[in-house]
Amino acid sequence: MPTEMKRYVVSIPDELLEKLDAVKQQVFYSQSWSETLRALIEKGADQYLEQTKVKI
Repeated sequence: MPTEMKRYVVSIPDELLEKLDAVKQQVFYSQSWSETLRALIEKGADQYLEQTKVKI
């Protein structure tokens, strides 16, 4: 069964794009941009939830 996913459009400033490019090249070199961004968003969200003690 395929996973349902939502699509979002996000504007990314040049400074952030430089950081994302570096991470993609060094860590996620064999992954697509979609997979890379999903992994980074999930990691960031997990860290934020842990730091703020927000429950889901």
